Amino acid sequence: MVQEYKKHMSCRLCNLLELGIVCQKLADYTAATSYFEDALNRLSHPDTVEHRLQMIKALTGLGQAYSMTSQPLEAHRFYLKAIEICDQVLPVNHHYTATLNGLIGELYQNQGRATEALQYHVLDIIETQRTAGLGKPRVAAILNNIGLSLMDLDPTGEDALPFFVEALSILIDAYGLVHVDVASVRMNIAAYFFNAKLYKYSLFQYKRAFEIFKVYMGSLHPKSQEARQGQKELRPFTMVQK
Repeated sequence: MVQEYKKHMSCRLCNLLELGIVCQKLADYTAATSYFEDALNRLSHPDTVEHRLQMIKALTGLGQAYSMTSQPLEAHRFYLKAIEICDQVLPVNHHYTATLNGLIGELYQNQGRATEALQYHVLDIIETQRTAGLGKPRVAAILNNIGLSLMDLDPTGEDALPFFVEALSILIDAYGLVHVDVASVRMNIAAYFFNAKLYKYSLFQYKRAFEIFKVYMGSLHPKSQEARQGQKELRPFTMVQK
């Protein structure tokens, strides 16, 4: 009887976590928060490693939901609690910890705290490379984040470009030339070239990004419009640049 109850509870928790993830993907963060909080409330007295792993997932989901609704302090609190549990039940350099470091880095990035963001992105890539190796899309995402932090710290410096280029190379190898993630990195490279006053190179990247976003999302999607706007802003510069 006890075993059946535990099995039922485990399935219920898995369902709540899955529903929370689905709502996040649909950008329904209110519903996502509700599901993750429900799961967390049911885990008030975790007595197995499985329950603690489910707590980590619920806390991570809550952190992401609060981050997306511009509540960084709450998001940070949930991420730190999730890392604390990771340290208790998971081996060193586990990918859960790496992911959480990356999420905290993105949180700081969105707050304009590039130095702190960079520190967490470096932790993320060290741990991720140990478990996933090089050349994976996950590594590309971290390289892209490092590039963004470096560009924030020095918009006209050269340090960011190699990270963007390596991220782009990994993603093209993994997905091909036409993929949303490829387009997103191209947007960052376009911004880098714009800051460096290499306007024709910037225009090329914006054009390629727009073509990809248009295929996947349509020409009216905000991402497509952002790439199109980048091209418009470059016209006065590219008309005179040789």
